[in-house]
Amino acid sequence: MSWKNKRILVTGGLGFIGSNLVEKLVGLGAKVTVIDDCRTGNKFNIEGVKSRVVLIEKDFADPALLKEAVGASNFVFHLAAETDHVKWRENPLPYVENNVKGMLLLLEAWRKSSNKPKIINAGTRGEYGPQKKLPVREDAPTNPLGLYELNKLQAAELLELYSRSFGLDYCHARITNVYGPRARMDTTGSGVVNWFVRRAMDDDDLPLFGGGRVKRDFIYVDDCVDALLALAESNATGVFNVGNPEPVTLKEAAEKIILAAGKGRITFAEYTPERKAQEPGDFYPSIDKIRDAVGWTPKITLELGLKQMVAYYAKNRENYW
Repeated sequence: MSWKNKRILVTGGLGFIGSNLVEKLVGLGAKVTVIDDCRTGNKFNIEGVKSRVVLIEKDFADPALLKEAVGASNFVFHLAAETDHVKWRENPLPYVENNVKGMLLLLEAWRKSSNKPKIINAGTRGEYGPQKKLPVREDAPTNPLGLYELNKLQAAELLELYSRSFGLDYCHARITNVYGPRARMDTTGSGVVNWFVRRAMDDDDLPLFGGGRVKRDFIYVDDCVDALLALAESNATGVFNVGNPEPVTLKEAAEKIILAAGKGRITFAEYTPERKAQEPGDFYPSIDKIRDAVGWTPKITLELGLKQMVAYYAKNRENYW
């Protein structure tokens, strides 16, 4: 399928994954509209393509705005969300408002539109929660440990409901630990690799919980974007894992980060009560379903991805620190 002149709506398009997706789509010739309220998004993320993007600086959860934007689109990539894994304990209401009500408003805009774009929704591996059987398949039981993760599971169920009831064409991507250029680097909520890269580049400590023995998979953002595009342009529907079936321990990941940055040091720390309550243990996904459906597998190794990431932030540090 050619993306040239396709009309694409990206919610949260100034964010980490969203902005990388926007840049790729523009490069493929698509006509991209971004809705982002700019609270956590970074306008510098689309600096190189801003003249070819329509940016709407508003809260996406506006029924009139969504009706118009969805009705004008061939595809919708929904990435806008409250994403911090811990802050919901202080104030849960914005998570429900943006992640659940926002999803429902988007679906209603789709239902009421004469145009019926395919929706690609960004989910999270946290929807599964702790798992005994690894790698984790899409039919594994779900037991989310936090509100963000629960919201994403609820979004997947809403998508399936609208698919059964109204014929919605959708894919819900349960994305694992994404790292790379254009991530927020000013918060621990940006993902462990992204945060550790910042600390290493600052020649600071990389504190590991649980002795760094927990296993995780990590996926470079370009691979993640390619997966979302492959799902969109295919006949695939439903829930798909988007991750790396080859995990490493957090200690191994930290060692690779220090090597890529040329500085930093590993330390060990105790879990805070909040993080301990949401620690699922070892996790890595099966990607058999997405590989069989669209032929996608991650291509960029952790070593190469970290090298590219460090180079990007070394050049653009002032826009992220």
